[in-house]
Amino acid sequence: MEQKKLVNESRLLSQKLLSGGVWAFLGKASNAVLALIINGMIARMLNPSDAGLYFLGFNIALFGAYFGLLGLEQTSTRFIAEGVGNKRYNQIVSVIKRTSFIVSIGTLVVGGGYYVIATFLFGALFPSSNMASLTVFISIWIAGNVFHLLLAEYFRGLHDIRLASIFGGFFYNSTLICSLFVFGFVTADSMTIVHAINLTIGSLIFSSLIGWLLLFNKLRFYQKQKEAYVSNVSNRKLYQTAWPILGVTLSLFLLSQSDLWIVGLVANEETIALYGAALRLTAIVSMPIIVLNAVVAPFIAAKNGQGKMKDLESILRLMGGIALLPALALVILFSIFPGQVMSLLFGPFYGGAALFLILLSLKQLVIVWNGACGILMLMADKQRQLMKITVSTGILALCLTTGLGLLFGGIGVAIGSLIANVICQICMWAVVRASMNIRVDASLKAVYKLVLKYNSRFVQRLGKTNER
Repeated sequence: MEQKKLVNESRLLSQKLLSGGVWAFLGKASNAVLALIINGMIARMLNPSDAGLYFLGFNIALFGAYFGLLGLEQTSTRFIAEGVGNKRYNQIVSVIKRTSFIVSIGTLVVGGGYYVIATFLFGALFPSSNMASLTVFISIWIAGNVFHLLLAEYFRGLHDIRLASIFGGFFYNSTLICSLFVFGFVTADSMTIVHAINLTIGSLIFSSLIGWLLLFNKLRFYQKQKEAYVSNVSNRKLYQTAWPILGVTLSLFLLSQSDLWIVGLVANEETIALYGAALRLTAIVSMPIIVLNAVVAPFIAAKNGQGKMKDLESILRLMGGIALLPALALVILFSIFPGQVMSLLFGPFYGGAALFLILLSLKQLVIVWNGACGILMLMADKQRQLMKITVSTGILALCLTTGLGLLFGGIGVAIGSLIANVICQICMWAVVRASMNIRVDASLKAVYKLVLKYNSRFVQRLGKTNER
């Protein structure tokens, strides 16, 4: 009886992962395509100098948003998912209310702090005065990103992968593309960076407002559920869980995205544009693993609460192997035709980013190989160990990219970022293997076995059909 129950639970988990995987794949795949279209339009509608500033501003606004979230986006996903899994409706509502309030305060502090600091620093750090003139816009951009990212994590914690996928970027990207097209048709003026950022912020705010209205509607259902259970997720527990996640998130960002900042310090704005375009394009390589993390995060949290983490190993390795295949295909394509791909998508000028594209796509491939390792540590109370790894390798990345960048320019920055990222992923893999006795790195062998299994079933069915 117990064995039958375990089989049913495993089957139910597989069905949920498949259903969530379909929506996450559709959402993330469409986001990757839409983001690619947006980056191509921005690169073609702006001159290279302004395009470089736009890509740099995008990175700064995203980093500021992660800072403003205070680590509570992943924290809320975990505790909301636990509430859904255990039918603790009071916990769901309580966590959403408190984290959204705390994040609002954090956003005001970070946005205001950025405005004050950037006003004094950008004149010295960036030779162009244009970056300093964008300070107000980027402060607002930070706030828009905060509530956009938080909304998607709330839906993900509620196991609503469909809405998490739609409001995790699809709706926003679609709105921005429409805005760019309308601008191109309505006005005869050439686009400036201020126009581009204003359209971006407007699209971000519009899509977020629609999503938050839908979230409030869902919360009414949970508020109507009568239960005696009172949430035991105290503010202290939220903070204790969130601050290591904040450290991990910021250091991972520094590890994977701060290289563009270093390029801004050691090279001109045209090189920033080349590097930024290549960096934005290579994000599509890691899209499969982003899909995997988006799907499995709430299930890892639920299994962790039940003490059944080992049950996830085989399916996570299989899904990691499936995610590795398209990523590997893209890296091969980018390595064989780097200049042609960049010129086709962004314009002739960007063909000069060929070597950037190769190095940065290899960096993303290593991340995909490591599977759901990072999200597993975040959701399984290993945040502090993950923070130690990411902070140390993040500092290493800053040192390597700065040192090599001063010596070799943008190419040196890309090489330094690749080396630091490889070290980080290996350390994460080793810690998970040693402390949790579980492997989640991509397994092509598991994919091969799955193909053989379905191939044999197909042959058997074909044989039965022929007999009839």
